[in-house]
Amino acid sequence: MNLVLSQVVPERTSETAALMGTFQNLGMAIGTALMGSLLVAGLAAGAITLIDDSTAIPEELKPDLISAVEENVRFLSDEELNAVLKDAPPDLTQEILRINEIARIQGIRTTLLGLVIITIFGIIISIFLPPEILVPPK
Repeated sequence: MNLVLSQVVPERTSETAALMGTFQNLGMAIGTALMGSLLVAGLAAGAITLIDDSTAIPEELKPDLISAVEENVRFLSDEELNAVLKDAPPDLTQEILRINEIARIQGIRTTLLGLVIITIFGIIISIFLPPEILVPPK
């Protein structure tokens, strides 16, 4: 913040600080949206792959399950999923619960990987910032 404000004439520091706050909030909102998108994408990709690879799920059910994941992917707890699957056979319920657990972990890992990449990128960029506060000549 000091780096930016040091380049502004004193009469404009309040406007500059307000703009910086606005862009900081905008950046946080965009970052949250991107991480949420990565989370959902990781969850969906994991679930679809696991459903397709599962031998416990009948082949005739796989297209419907994959379609349901593609259209309505979201995090579900085991309790919520059990409520949805209350009429399903126990072995199918257990397999879907297993897939859900693995897919949730994969979604979280995808998100964390995205955060690590963005953090490393930010650190690399910050290396090139000037180490001192720039003061305009008087």
